[in-house]
Amino acid sequence: MQRHTGANPFSIQYLTVNKTSNALTVGYDSSGYTEAMSIEGSATRTLFKNKVADADIRFVLADNTADEKFEIYSDDDSDGDEGDTEIFSVDGTGVTKVKSLSLGSAAELTITESSDDITIKNTVSNKDIIFNANDGGSDTEIMRIDGSESRVGIGTNAPATKLDVKGDGTFSRSADLGITTTVTIEGARNATGSNFAALDFKNYDSHGPTSYVGARISALNEATGVNDGSLVFSTNNANAGITERMRIKDSGEVVVSGEIEIDGNLNHDGSNVGFFGTAPATKTSVAVLGSVGALLPSGEPSAPALADTQTKLDSIQQKLDALINALGALGLV
Repeated sequence: MQRHTGANPFSIQYLTVNKTSNALTVGYDSSGYTEAMSIEGSATRTLFKNKVADADIRFVLADNTADEKFEIYSDDDSDGDEGDTEIFSVDGTGVTKVKSLSLGSAAELTITESSDDITIKNTVSNKDIIFNANDGGSDTEIMRIDGSESRVGIGTNAPATKLDVKGDGTFSRSADLGITTTVTIEGARNATGSNFAALDFKNYDSHGPTSYVGARISALNEATGVNDGSLVFSTNNANAGITERMRIKDSGEVVVSGEIEIDGNLNHDGSNVGFFGTAPATKTSVAVLGSVGALLPSGEPSAPALADTQTKLDSIQQKLDALINALGALGLV
Protein backbone atom coordinates (compact mmCIF):
# COMPACT_ATOMS: atom_id res chain seq x y z
CA MET A 1 0.00 0.00 0.00
CA GLN A 2 1.08 3.59 -0.50
CA ARG A 3 -0.10 6.62 1.38
CA HIS A 4 -0.01 9.84 -0.64
CA THR A 5 0.66 13.18 0.99
CA GLY A 6 1.21 15.68 -1.76
CA ALA A 7 3.96 14.54 -4.13
CA ASN A 8 5.75 12.27 -1.65
CA PRO A 9 4.13 8.87 -1.14
CA PHE A 10 5.21 6.48 1.58
CA SER A 11 4.18 2.98 2.47
CA ILE A 12 1.20 2.50 4.77
CA GLN A 13 -1.13 -0.44 5.39
CA TYR A 14 -4.63 -0.55 6.82
CA LEU A 15 -5.67 -3.98 8.05
CA THR A 16 -9.01 -5.01 9.46
CA VAL A 17 -9.20 -8.26 11.44
CA ASN A 18 -11.94 -10.34 13.00
CA LYS A 19 -14.46 -9.35 10.31
CA THR A 20 -17.22 -11.89 9.76
CA SER A 21 -18.03 -10.32 6.39
CA ASN A 22 -14.57 -11.30 5.12
CA ALA A 23 -13.73 -7.98 3.45
CA LEU A 24 -10.49 -6.35 2.39
CA THR A 25 -10.51 -2.57 2.07
CA VAL A 26 -8.19 -0.24 0.22
CA GLY A 27 -8.09 3.39 1.24
CA TYR A 28 -6.22 6.64 1.10
CA ASP A 29 -5.52 9.33 3.68
CA SER A 30 -6.24 12.97 3.00
CA SER A 31 -7.73 14.15 6.27
CA GLY A 32 -8.16 10.74 7.77
CA TYR A 33 -8.74 7.26 6.41
CA THR A 34 -11.06 7.15 3.37
CA GLU A 35 -12.13 3.78 2.04
CA ALA A 36 -11.68 3.73 -1.75
CA MET A 37 -12.31 0.10 -2.63
CA SER A 38 -13.35 -3.15 -1.02
CA ILE A 39 -13.03 -6.79 -1.93
CA GLU A 40 -15.74 -8.84 -0.30
CA GLY A 41 -16.24 -12.57 -0.38
CA SER A 42 -19.30 -14.75 0.05
CA ALA A 43 -20.36 -18.28 -0.76
CA THR A 44 -21.67 -17.22 -4.17
CA ARG A 45 -19.31 -14.47 -5.38
CA THR A 46 -16.30 -12.24 -4.86
CA LEU A 47 -17.22 -8.57 -5.15
CA PHE A 48 -14.87 -5.74 -6.15
CA LYS A 49 -16.54 -2.46 -5.18
CA ASN A 50 -15.52 1.15 -5.79
CA LYS A 51 -16.46 3.15 -2.68
CA VAL A 52 -15.70 6.67 -4.00
CA ALA A 53 -18.31 8.47 -6.10
CA ASP A 54 -17.22 9.46 -9.62
CA ALA A 55 -13.90 7.64 -9.26
CA ASP A 56 -12.56 5.01 -11.64
CA ILE A 57 -11.22 1.51 -11.24
CA ARG A 58 -8.21 1.30 -13.51
CA PHE A 59 -5.95 -1.63 -14.42
CA VAL A 60 -2.60 -0.46 -15.81
CA LEU A 61 -0.27 -2.74 -17.80
CA ALA A 62 3.49 -2.30 -17.71
CA ASP A 63 3.79 -1.34 -21.39
CA ASN A 64 1.81 -1.11 -24.63
CA THR A 65 2.91 -4.39 -26.22
CA ALA A 66 1.03 -7.59 -26.98
CA ASP A 67 3.12 -9.39 -24.36
CA GLU A 68 1.38 -7.53 -21.52
CA LYS A 69 -2.15 -8.79 -20.86
CA PHE A 70 -5.01 -8.50 -18.45
CA GLU A 71 -6.48 -12.00 -18.43
CA ILE A 72 -9.43 -13.93 -17.01
CA TYR A 73 -9.25 -17.73 -17.06
CA SER A 74 -11.66 -20.46 -16.09
CA ASP A 75 -10.62 -23.38 -13.89
CA ASP A 76 -12.21 -26.11 -15.99
CA ASP A 77 -11.22 -29.03 -13.77
CA SER A 78 -11.71 -27.19 -10.44
CA ASP A 79 -8.24 -28.13 -9.28
CA GLY A 80 -7.56 -24.65 -7.95
CA ASP A 81 -4.68 -23.87 -10.32
CA GLU A 82 -4.26 -20.63 -12.25
CA GLY A 83 -6.80 -21.59 -14.91
CA ASP A 84 -7.21 -23.74 -17.97
CA THR A 85 -9.17 -21.75 -20.60
CA GLU A 86 -8.79 -18.09 -21.46
CA ILE A 87 -12.24 -16.53 -21.57
CA PHE A 88 -11.23 -12.85 -21.67
CA SER A 89 -8.03 -10.86 -22.22
CA VAL A 90 -6.87 -7.38 -23.22
CA ASP A 91 -3.26 -6.83 -24.25
CA GLY A 92 -1.17 -3.68 -24.23
CA THR A 93 -2.05 -2.84 -27.85
CA GLY A 94 -5.78 -2.85 -27.09
CA VAL A 95 -6.58 -6.21 -28.72
CA THR A 96 -9.45 -7.83 -26.82
CA LYS A 97 -10.24 -11.54 -26.88
CA VAL A 98 -13.46 -12.99 -25.50
CA LYS A 99 -14.74 -16.57 -25.49
CA SER A 100 -18.37 -15.51 -25.88
CA LEU A 101 -20.36 -12.30 -25.59
CA SER A 102 -23.89 -11.53 -24.42
CA LEU A 103 -25.53 -8.12 -24.92
CA GLY A 104 -28.73 -6.73 -23.47
CA SER A 105 -30.40 -6.85 -20.08
CA ALA A 106 -31.51 -10.44 -20.75
CA ALA A 107 -28.68 -11.47 -23.12
CA GLU A 108 -30.87 -10.76 -26.17
CA LEU A 109 -27.82 -10.89 -28.46
CA THR A 110 -25.13 -13.53 -28.10
CA ILE A 111 -21.87 -14.04 -30.00
CA THR A 112 -20.38 -17.45 -29.29
CA GLU A 113 -17.56 -19.62 -30.59
CA SER A 114 -17.55 -23.36 -30.97
CA SER A 115 -14.96 -25.42 -32.88
CA ASP A 116 -13.74 -22.17 -34.48
CA ASP A 117 -17.27 -21.41 -35.77
CA ILE A 118 -18.88 -18.09 -34.75
CA THR A 119 -22.62 -17.86 -34.06
CA ILE A 120 -24.45 -14.52 -33.83
CA LYS A 121 -27.92 -14.97 -32.37
CA ASN A 122 -30.90 -12.94 -31.26
CA THR A 123 -32.21 -15.08 -28.44
CA VAL A 124 -35.65 -13.43 -28.31
CA SER A 125 -38.36 -15.22 -30.30
CA ASN A 126 -39.35 -13.64 -33.64
CA LYS A 127 -37.09 -10.59 -33.20
CA ASP A 128 -34.67 -9.19 -35.79
CA ILE A 129 -30.96 -8.47 -36.06
CA ILE A 130 -30.49 -5.00 -37.55
CA PHE A 131 -27.30 -3.52 -39.04
CA ASN A 132 -27.08 0.29 -39.04
CA ALA A 133 -24.42 2.73 -40.21
CA ASN A 134 -23.71 6.46 -39.98
CA ASP A 135 -24.48 7.56 -43.54
CA GLY A 136 -23.24 11.14 -43.75
CA GLY A 137 -24.48 11.92 -40.25
CA SER A 138 -27.75 10.01 -40.65
CA ASP A 139 -28.41 6.78 -38.75
CA THR A 140 -29.33 4.47 -41.65
CA GLU A 141 -30.40 0.84 -41.63
CA ILE A 142 -28.31 -1.15 -44.10
CA MET A 143 -29.43 -4.75 -43.58
CA ARG A 144 -31.97 -6.66 -41.50
CA ILE A 145 -32.27 -10.34 -40.62
CA ASP A 146 -35.97 -10.96 -40.04
CA GLY A 147 -36.31 -13.40 -37.14
CA SER A 148 -40.02 -14.10 -37.58
CA GLU A 149 -39.83 -15.01 -41.29
CA SER A 150 -36.17 -16.15 -41.64
CA ARG A 151 -35.54 -13.54 -44.33
CA VAL A 152 -32.76 -11.07 -45.16
CA GLY A 153 -33.47 -7.53 -46.34
CA ILE A 154 -30.90 -5.13 -47.79
CA GLY A 155 -32.22 -1.60 -48.06
CA THR A 156 -35.60 -2.71 -46.71
CA ASN A 157 -36.83 -3.36 -43.17
CA ALA A 158 -39.64 -5.67 -44.33
CA PRO A 159 -38.14 -8.34 -46.63
CA ALA A 160 -40.84 -10.17 -48.60
CA THR A 161 -38.64 -13.08 -49.78
CA LYS A 162 -35.62 -15.02 -48.52
CA LEU A 163 -33.38 -12.28 -49.94
CA ASP A 164 -35.02 -8.92 -50.66
CA VAL A 165 -32.76 -6.19 -52.07
CA LYS A 166 -34.10 -2.67 -52.51
CA GLY A 167 -31.88 -1.00 -55.09
CA ASP A 168 -29.30 -2.05 -57.65
CA GLY A 169 -27.23 -5.23 -57.49
CA THR A 170 -24.07 -6.27 -59.31
CA PHE A 171 -22.24 -9.57 -59.77
CA SER A 172 -18.63 -8.59 -60.47
CA ARG A 173 -15.70 -10.66 -61.69
CA SER A 174 -13.33 -12.04 -59.09
CA ALA A 175 -10.28 -11.75 -61.35
CA ASP A 176 -9.27 -10.06 -64.61
CA LEU A 177 -8.74 -13.22 -66.65
CA GLY A 178 -10.27 -16.67 -67.06
CA ILE A 179 -13.46 -15.99 -65.09
CA THR A 180 -17.00 -17.07 -65.97
CA THR A 181 -19.65 -15.62 -63.64
CA THR A 182 -22.65 -17.91 -63.19
CA VAL A 183 -26.00 -17.15 -61.58
CA THR A 184 -27.92 -20.32 -60.72
CA ILE A 185 -31.67 -20.52 -60.08
CA GLU A 186 -32.70 -24.01 -58.99
CA GLY A 187 -36.25 -25.27 -58.58
CA ALA A 188 -37.79 -28.68 -57.87
CA ARG A 189 -40.55 -29.67 -60.32
CA ASN A 190 -41.25 -32.90 -62.22
CA ALA A 191 -44.74 -32.37 -63.65
CA THR A 192 -45.35 -31.49 -67.28
CA GLY A 193 -45.73 -27.76 -67.95
CA SER A 194 -44.54 -26.68 -64.50
CA ASN A 195 -42.14 -23.76 -64.18
CA PHE A 196 -39.10 -24.81 -62.17
CA ALA A 197 -37.39 -21.40 -62.38
CA ALA A 198 -38.56 -17.92 -63.35
CA LEU A 199 -37.21 -14.39 -63.62
CA ASP A 200 -39.88 -11.69 -63.18
CA PHE A 201 -39.44 -8.10 -64.36
CA LYS A 202 -41.60 -5.89 -62.14
CA ASN A 203 -42.49 -2.22 -62.48
CA TYR A 204 -44.04 0.27 -60.09
CA ASP A 205 -46.45 2.62 -61.89
CA SER A 206 -47.01 5.75 -59.81
CA HIS A 207 -50.10 6.59 -61.89
CA GLY A 208 -51.82 3.51 -60.48
CA PRO A 209 -50.20 3.29 -58.14
CA THR A 210 -49.50 -0.39 -58.52
CA SER A 211 -46.60 -2.81 -58.74
CA TYR A 212 -47.00 -5.38 -61.47
CA VAL A 213 -45.04 -8.03 -63.38
CA GLY A 214 -44.44 -6.65 -66.87
CA ALA A 215 -42.45 -9.54 -68.32
CA ARG A 216 -41.19 -12.97 -67.35
CA ILE A 217 -38.57 -15.47 -68.52
CA SER A 218 -39.22 -18.95 -67.17
CA ALA A 219 -37.96 -22.49 -67.53
CA LEU A 220 -40.32 -25.48 -67.45
CA ASN A 221 -40.58 -29.22 -68.00
CA GLU A 222 -42.07 -30.36 -71.30
CA ALA A 223 -42.56 -33.94 -70.08
CA THR A 224 -43.01 -35.57 -66.70
CA GLY A 225 -40.07 -37.55 -65.38
CA VAL A 226 -37.69 -36.36 -68.11
CA ASN A 227 -34.67 -34.15 -67.41
CA ASP A 228 -35.47 -31.44 -69.92
CA GLY A 229 -36.06 -27.71 -69.97
CA SER A 230 -37.82 -25.28 -72.27
CA LEU A 231 -37.45 -21.51 -72.11
CA VAL A 232 -40.62 -19.39 -72.13
CA PHE A 233 -40.82 -15.63 -72.76
CA SER A 234 -43.99 -13.89 -71.54
CA THR A 235 -45.26 -10.30 -71.49
CA ASN A 236 -48.08 -8.33 -69.90
CA ASN A 237 -50.22 -6.22 -72.24
CA ALA A 238 -52.22 -3.41 -70.55
CA ASN A 239 -52.05 -5.25 -67.22
CA ALA A 240 -54.05 -8.14 -68.63
CA GLY A 241 -51.70 -10.61 -66.99
CA ILE A 242 -48.63 -12.55 -67.98
CA THR A 243 -49.11 -14.24 -71.37
CA GLU A 244 -46.69 -16.55 -73.17
CA ARG A 245 -45.36 -15.01 -76.39
CA MET A 246 -42.49 -17.28 -77.41
CA ARG A 247 -41.16 -20.69 -76.37
CA ILE A 248 -37.82 -22.27 -77.17
CA LYS A 249 -38.56 -25.95 -76.69
CA ASP A 250 -36.10 -28.47 -75.31
CA SER A 251 -36.05 -30.08 -78.78
CA GLY A 252 -34.83 -26.83 -80.36
CA GLU A 253 -38.13 -25.77 -81.95
CA VAL A 254 -39.20 -22.13 -81.61
CA VAL A 255 -42.92 -21.42 -81.14
CA VAL A 256 -44.12 -17.82 -81.44
CA SER A 257 -47.59 -16.56 -80.52
CA GLY A 258 -48.35 -13.45 -82.56
CA GLU A 259 -46.76 -11.66 -85.52
CA ILE A 260 -43.12 -11.96 -86.59
CA GLU A 261 -41.37 -8.91 -87.99
CA ILE A 262 -38.11 -9.64 -89.81
CA ASP A 263 -35.52 -6.97 -90.48
CA GLY A 264 -32.38 -8.76 -91.58
CA ASN A 265 -31.40 -12.41 -91.90
CA LEU A 266 -33.41 -15.35 -90.59
CA ASN A 267 -31.49 -18.54 -89.89
CA HIS A 268 -33.02 -22.02 -89.77
CA ASP A 269 -31.48 -25.47 -89.45
CA GLY A 270 -32.37 -26.84 -92.88
CA SER A 271 -31.59 -26.23 -96.57
CA ASN A 272 -30.27 -22.81 -97.54
CA VAL A 273 -33.14 -20.48 -98.48
CA GLY A 274 -32.89 -16.93 -99.80
CA PHE A 275 -35.70 -14.34 -99.98
CA PHE A 276 -36.07 -11.12 -101.99
CA GLY A 277 -33.23 -11.95 -104.39
CA THR A 278 -30.51 -12.20 -101.73
CA ALA A 279 -27.84 -14.88 -102.06
CA PRO A 280 -28.38 -17.17 -99.07
CA ALA A 281 -25.28 -16.84 -96.92
CA THR A 282 -26.95 -18.79 -94.14
CA LYS A 283 -29.55 -21.57 -94.00
CA THR A 284 -32.23 -18.93 -94.54
CA SER A 285 -31.40 -15.37 -95.66
CA VAL A 286 -33.90 -12.51 -95.95
CA ALA A 287 -32.85 -9.29 -97.68
CA VAL A 288 -33.78 -6.03 -95.97
CA LEU A 289 -36.50 -4.20 -97.92
CA GLY A 290 -36.10 -0.49 -98.52
CA SER A 291 -38.88 2.03 -98.00
CA VAL A 292 -41.97 1.33 -100.11
CA GLY A 293 -42.21 5.08 -100.63
CA ALA A 294 -39.02 4.91 -102.68
CA LEU A 295 -40.91 2.78 -105.22
CA LEU A 296 -43.45 5.53 -105.96
CA PRO A 297 -42.71 8.28 -108.50
CA SER A 298 -42.56 11.87 -107.36
CA GLY A 299 -44.85 14.57 -108.72
CA GLU A 300 -47.81 13.82 -110.97
CA PRO A 301 -47.38 10.15 -112.01
CA SER A 302 -47.60 9.33 -115.69
CA ALA A 303 -49.27 6.19 -116.99
CA PRO A 304 -45.92 4.42 -117.60
CA ALA A 305 -44.77 5.43 -114.10
CA LEU A 306 -47.93 4.08 -112.50
CA ALA A 307 -47.58 0.86 -114.46
CA ASP A 308 -43.96 0.52 -113.30
CA THR A 309 -44.99 1.13 -109.69
CA GLN A 310 -47.73 -1.48 -109.91
CA THR A 311 -45.25 -3.97 -111.33
CA LYS A 312 -42.94 -3.39 -108.38
CA LEU A 313 -45.78 -3.72 -105.87
CA ASP A 314 -46.90 -6.96 -107.52
CA SER A 315 -43.34 -8.28 -107.28
CA ILE A 316 -43.20 -7.40 -103.58
CA GLN A 317 -46.52 -9.15 -103.00
CA GLN A 318 -45.26 -12.28 -104.72
CA LYS A 319 -42.10 -12.28 -102.63
CA LEU A 320 -44.09 -11.78 -99.45
CA ASP A 321 -46.31 -14.71 -100.39
CA ALA A 322 -43.21 -16.80 -101.07
CA LEU A 323 -41.75 -15.84 -97.70
CA ILE A 324 -44.93 -16.80 -95.84
CA ASN A 325 -45.12 -20.13 -97.66
CA ALA A 326 -41.46 -20.89 -96.95
CA LEU A 327 -41.78 -20.00 -93.29
CA GLY A 328 -44.83 -22.23 -93.08
CA ALA A 329 -42.90 -25.09 -94.65
CA LEU A 330 -40.16 -24.60 -92.05
CA GLY A 331 -42.72 -24.69 -89.24
CA LEU A 332 -42.18 -21.07 -88.21
CA VAL A 333 -45.74 -19.89 -88.88
